[in-house]
Amino acid sequence: MKLCETQAEKYRELWNPKVRPASGAGLDSHSHSHSHAPQTIPDEIFLNQMINCYHQTNRSYDELKFKEVIKLGFHGMNRAREEYGHNTRRMCVETRDHLYYVCFYLQCHLLYPIMPHTIAHVLNVHFNHQLN
Repeated sequence: MKLCETQAEKYRELWNPKVRPASGAGLDSHSHSHSHAPQTIPDEIFLNQMINCYHQTNRSYDELKFKEVIKLGFHGMNRAREEYGHNTRRMCVETRDHLYYVCFYLQCHLLYPIMPHTIAHVLNVHFNHQLN
């Protein structure tokens, strides 16, 4: 499960609040508050943790270590999300809803091979995104 260039570009667009992804990516119905404000240190930390979890989870899939996939793709992403909320409160800066959205969206795509029916339901209901 390698990250191809088109996927990398798609996720870069999701992480960049100024660029609106193509329709069908599930972002059209969500408003991005504070999207023009400069990124803060907690934002950068959260993005780096999501990227690390993503790449480590892909590596675990390649090595067929499914316990590590759950550990990194689910628990690692949740830990990063909780740390982001804690860091933004501690530094008195506002959280960015689109970063939470990207985190949940990545979690869904990382865990889809293990729980396809559950993830397909979550993507359909919460992200208005149909999987083929």
